[in-house]
Amino acid sequence: MTTNPEATTLPHMMREAALRWPDRTAASFPDAEVTFRALWRGAAHVANALIAEGVGAGDHVGLLIPNSSRLLESFFAVSMIGAIPVVMNTRYRAEELPHVIKHADMVGIVTIADTALNNAGERIDYVARLGEALPGLAGQRAGAIALPEAPKLGFILAFGPRPEPWIGRIEPGQSDETPVIQARRQAVGLSDTAVLLYTSGTTSRPKGVVLLHEGLTTSCIRAAVDRLAMTEADVIWNPAPMCHISAFVALIGSLATGAEYVSASHFDADMVLEHLARRKPTIAFANFPAFYFGLQDAMRRTGLSLDSLKLVTTAAAPPEIERIRAAFPKALQISVTGSTELSGSICINNLDDTPAQRAETAGPPIRGVELSIRDPETSERRPQGEIGELWVRGICLFARYHKEPGSPLTGESEPGWFRTADLGTLDEGGRLTFKGRIKDMLKVGGENVSAAEIETFLLRHPAVAVAQVVAAPDDRLGEVPAAFIELARDATATAEEIVAYCKAGIAKYKVPRIVRFVREWPTSATKIQKERLRAML
Repeated sequence: MTTNPEATTLPHMMREAALRWPDRTAASFPDAEVTFRALWRGAAHVANALIAEGVGAGDHVGLLIPNSSRLLESFFAVSMIGAIPVVMNTRYRAEELPHVIKHADMVGIVTIADTALNNAGERIDYVARLGEALPGLAGQRAGAIALPEAPKLGFILAFGPRPEPWIGRIEPGQSDETPVIQARRQAVGLSDTAVLLYTSGTTSRPKGVVLLHEGLTTSCIRAAVDRLAMTEADVIWNPAPMCHISAFVALIGSLATGAEYVSASHFDADMVLEHLARRKPTIAFANFPAFYFGLQDAMRRTGLSLDSLKLVTTAAAPPEIERIRAAFPKALQISVTGSTELSGSICINNLDDTPAQRAETAGPPIRGVELSIRDPETSERRPQGEIGELWVRGICLFARYHKEPGSPLTGESEPGWFRTADLGTLDEGGRLTFKGRIKDMLKVGGENVSAAEIETFLLRHPAVAVAQVVAAPDDRLGEVPAAFIELARDATATAEEIVAYCKAGIAKYKVPRIVRFVREWPTSATKIQKERLRAML
């Protein structure tokens, strides 16, 4: 039995929200909005369809649906019957889907039969993509799928018309909670798996991260209510797809407080700005600079503003933060950091932190989370202010990686710690300053060089909008910095000018030997994939 009085489960939170705020808007999208009661009844309707397919407690059900009320209904439908939702990235290509479907042990998939935009804004026929990914579906029939490449997959359900004989249709509608659903919802425990999320896979095949109800709900509630100070009066915007952990901080904060959750199937700046201008968000939990910069450009073009914003969260370098502050001068900027394995955002600035603390640090950990800075090689604790690897312990930790043997936590000498492979420092107030990833440390002729340090310096150049630094092989020095740069709007610069700027401001061994200008970045759901940048070299 838990000793955590805040502990709860996702289906219990959804049911309580439907009872407390039945007619309040739970979620809005550019083309639709849904109340808490309608969301709950829609989820119950989908749950009945899943039960009819034989889905049992603990079964894994894949969700291949862009952000929408359909996705929320399906997510809570799976959760309320004690099964485990696996939210898939709608960017997955036909070559990527079979691995996740098989690795996740999916017994079924819920998707949409209509052609729709994915989270990259590409128009996708999801049924056709599944057919391409699993060619053995040809000749199969609905509810009786049998495939050697996906041995546990038994059904595929879709909202919309039924275009293939192997697709079962979810008819539109809403339902009350049946005694069967109620019993299964009440049987969901705090230590049961809440969701299986696959990491972005920037350097290898994505890993399945197992998150439990207690850790996920408690961490997100503490982040949203303790640090963001969310209340029923708030409207929180989060543009991330639900395959990304940051969406859960906003969504669970909405369930806990009755606030409105605002999102979209993809980020089109003009469309999103028009939607936000109508919904009047008070909190932007967008974190990543590209979203804010896109809105800034759209505001210039349209003349629309977002004066309703009182708080914007960032996961960015100080030069980017200054630009975000200038774009939203009436909003308080605070920084955050976290990951899928840590159930969302584990560090968030206090609202009364100084402007410098909010720009330069991600704030102290949320309640129930402990941080430690260690030597990456010896695991010895580093003194305050010294850089090292971030270790994390507490309520936020994931349970395990799906199908990977052993524990992801450290060994018998200090059990319960997770080694993040992030570099950072802690100040006297326990605030974390992110210093990059260990794999982003370059070894230039024997000197350790932080890619994040060079990126931050490059961002101070007035012509630079986005900068990413990776290691390029070098016969003499082993490896040298290579900079990929996206120029600011209407700005111009040459590689020679960028190199001269660096030579004037940082040590010679940190100066990029290669400078490449880009307009489009290889990305996962929200992150630039540095492994693909390295491959481009």
